Amino acid sequence: MRRMPKCFILTVLLLLTALISGSIQAFGQEEEPEAAKYSIFYMNSQGNQLGEDAFTPEKDTLNTVLQGLIDTYNTGHRDGVVRYLPNNITIVTWSMEDGTLNLNLSEEYLELSPSQEVLVRAAFVRTFTQFSEVLFVTCLVDGEEVKDALGNPVGKMSSDTFVEVNSTDRDSYRYDSFLLYFADKDGRRLIPEKRRVYYRRSIPKARVALEQLANGPMEKGNYPTVSSDVSLQSVTLSDGICYVDFDGIFTNQPIPDVSPELAVYSVVHTLIANTETDRVEIMVDGENDAVFGDLELYRFFSWNDELSERP
Repeated sequence: MRRMPKCFILTVLLLLTALISGSIQAFGQEEEPEAAKYSIFYMNSQGNQLGEDAFTPEKDTLNTVLQGLIDTYNTGHRDGVVRYLPNNITIVTWSMEDGTLNLNLSEEYLELSPSQEVLVRAAFVRTFTQFSEVLFVTCLVDGEEVKDALGNPVGKMSSDTFVEVNSTDRDSYRYDSFLLYFADKDGRRLIPEKRRVYYRRSIPKARVALEQLANGPMEKGNYPTVSSDVSLQSVTLSDGICYVDFDGIFTNQPIPDVSPELAVYSVVHTLIANTETDRVEIMVDGENDAVFGDLELYRFFSWNDELSERP
């Protein structure tokens, strides 16, 4: 009778040991599936942009997750300090109907400033449209739809409602034409300058337009209106209004021989020419009651025909 080589026997023994060990481990230590994680979005403490935290529900069913998010909005705190909803706002009741999530909010919601109100709505929409079952979100107070800054009912909102927080196709780029408004040589009127820009598709067109404006003109005879050192902290479009928040450089470092009015309207005209907006509110460091020279910024600016013709 032929003897089997020792190396063969050793190999067989090792394989059997591995199989037995794996079977015991699989029987005794069953791996648990990783809990689904979502995000909860909120207005930051400065009231000028959205923040984001991870959210892990106890059970991954739609009603459980939605209720968990609403409970977190009502009682949760960011880092144990800042509430996810400002001004003691609460979500009193909620309901789902034909893909629309209805949020009935407490009366404190009506005390928000226009720019803050937009960000709170944007946070709700960004949070709840993570789920394929939620196509739209509506916000109500005492059962009535909330109104925008112009007094019009907001209605249903989808993930496409807020430009700043909506991004798709992150790895693709696009070319777009922009009309940027710079000062003429006398600093009295605004001159349009057409520019083609290649940029990442996920960046809102409003942000690209303002960043190009800050970069200054490229055509002879046009002059800058905004300091190239200015930082754009946030820009949000909603309900035909664009809310812009610059840092303090916008008002503290004006361009020589350019009036505050011309600087402000260069921003306003650039946004109106490049986005679907007809009014602009400008904030500085999150404050909407800032003053630029002798020009108060707490208002909605629209197109000024005396400074340049509409495109």
